Amino acid sequence: MKLLSNYIMIFLIASGCSITAQENNKQYLQELKAFKKSASHQAIFKYHDTWPSIRQLQCDIHNYKEVSFIHRFLLNVFFSLDTIIVTKDTMPQLFSYIDAICKAQNIKTPVIFLPTRKGFFNAAAAKLINSSGGIIIGQKLIEDSTDEELEAVIAHELGHIKYNHVNKTILLTVGIYYILNGAIEHVFENDLRKLDTQERFGVSMLKNLYLALYSPLIAHLIIGKRFEKQADTFAYKTLQKGKGLKGFFNVLIQKHENQKASFGLTRTILKNSYDKLSLLDYSLLNVRYFFAKVDHVLHRVGRWIYHNTRLGAHPSPEARIKAVESYLAQKSLQLQEQSDGCTYNC
Repeated sequence: MKLLSNYIMIFLIASGCSITAQENNKQYLQELKAFKKSASHQAIFKYHDTWPSIRQLQCDIHNYKEVSFIHRFLLNVFFSLDTIIVTKDTMPQLFSYIDAICKAQNIKTPVIFLPTRKGFFNAAAAKLINSSGGIIIGQKLIEDSTDEELEAVIAHELGHIKYNHVNKTILLTVGIYYILNGAIEHVFENDLRKLDTQERFGVSMLKNLYLALYSPLIAHLIIGKRFEKQADTFAYKTLQKGKGLKGFFNVLIQKHENQKASFGLTRTILKNSYDKLSLLDYSLLNVRYFFAKVDHVLHRVGRWIYHNTRLGAHPSPEARIKAVESYLAQKSLQLQEQSDGCTYNC
């Protein structure tokens, strides 16, 4: 009996058993479609057919019922993205998945936001002070991801809340601000004394502006990648969402590859259209293609620098996949060793 129970446990862990059943049947997408078509909310999502002020009013009526004024102030960044709050009544499966993780991990369930427009292929989470925080999940992310991948991304974002990454970043930013301010005051103390009151005020304003701009950037450069890796680890190690996380990063890589492939296709279409275009139009279209190609190359270079150096806050998708695969391989080996040991000793 012990041997049978061990094999069942090995199977459940190895298969990445989800909190929800039938991971890849796009149940969250079906739930999203039902939410958008509901009589009480369809006008909010059909923003082309609704008078803008009335649409916003309907959205605010729904949102204001869910959070207080002070809570809205703390979550203002999410409201500014034209969002609607998801509840256990509007998207019960998505809400239950997030709520179950939070209760199991002793996290306050965050307010769940959904952008009312479709183009947002991402998710983000933030928690200020001791509030419950908020998580935003893009419609396009739900549409383009399997349920397993979506759950893994959500698990990653909840890791940011669990480990208080935003509050820690703010504290580090404030510390960097005062350290740099003190250093500047000390180094240029004699020069500042030579300035009259008006000049000193102008220099002080300029100094504070630069410090306000660069202190958050420096903070992200110091801890950004570390926090992302910690949130990844929470998703694939604590919540066993490695398979979904790996799938999501592969989707990101594929999207970049699709962008790259679109240039070759466009070049072929342009060449095949030579006989149907005037020489002037053909030349101008080639110039546009050239500048698009240059822009894309610069973007790829910038993305490589962002992912592979200290100048970016996120590791590359390839590096994150490698970390997940390393953990899954180690986990598989441990399970195999436990299985072999049980075979001889049970």
